[in-house]
Amino acid sequence: MKKRILFVDDEPNFFKGIERMLHQQRQELEAHTAQSVDAALDLIAKAAFDAIVSDVSMPGKDGFELLHILHDSDTTKDIPVIRSTH
Repeated sequence: MKKRILFVDDEPNFFKGIERMLHQQRQELEAHTAQSVDAALDLIAKAAFDAIVSDVSMPGKDGFELLHILHDSDTTKDIPVIRSTH
């Protein structure tokens, strides 16, 4: 079964780089993207993810708010989250 990873970032170029980096792992990983915290929460409500990689600085809700929301929910509190910034 493929591992599902959600990447959350407001920069579209970030996703292009991730796609190139993970191309060879496409048999093992299923990468999903969201350009905002709200879009990420919508995806998380519809499907389970094995890990989340989130930018810290985004307009509107930021990566720290996403982390707090995830940790406050029994269904998402155990999902590993990697915070990044660039």
